[in-house]
Amino acid sequence: MVRIAAEVCLETCSSFVLVIDLLSRMRTKDEDFYVLPVKTGSARASFTKALAINPNYAPTLQNLADSLYGGGDYAAALARFRQLARLQPGSAVARVGIANTLAQLDRTEEAVAAYRDTLRIEPDNIAVRNRVVELLIRQRVYGEAAAELREILKRQPRNKPTRTLLAEAEKMLQQNQ
Repeated sequence: MVRIAAEVCLETCSSFVLVIDLLSRMRTKDEDFYVLPVKTGSARASFTKALAINPNYAPTLQNLADSLYGGGDYAAALARFRQLARLQPGSAVARVGIANTLAQLDRTEEAVAAYRDTLRIEPDNIAVRNRVVELLIRQRVYGEAAAELREILKRQPRNKPTRTLLAEAEKMLQQNQ
């Protein structure tokens, strides 16, 4: 119901700043909600207009970056995620956005570095560690992938898929030495 109301509001409200504020506040309460700007073309323009008024409003900047990313405009998304990271130096969300975007741009080494930067902020973020492993295996850097898998197992010792993947990474490492 909230999603429908927000979609109607995006199409009919004359005060886009009110809509942006509403979306930003709702995003913090319902992580699923961020997909709305990606689906609504006019939202991106509204986010851009709102940032012209207040370029340092992080929730709107993040929504714009997410919208650009979702729309496949990775170069613009990367610029916005980097701007967000400068505004919020301790934000893991901004760094994950940077890393995901770099990965989409096939800048794998930079993406791995950005994910590792995220892990300095959130060392227990298993999803980020898994993404690092995925990229390292794609690059055939099996030793580093195995090290990341061991870090996951320190945090989740009963994680059977990780144990299986670690055995495969170690096998690949031995075969490629």
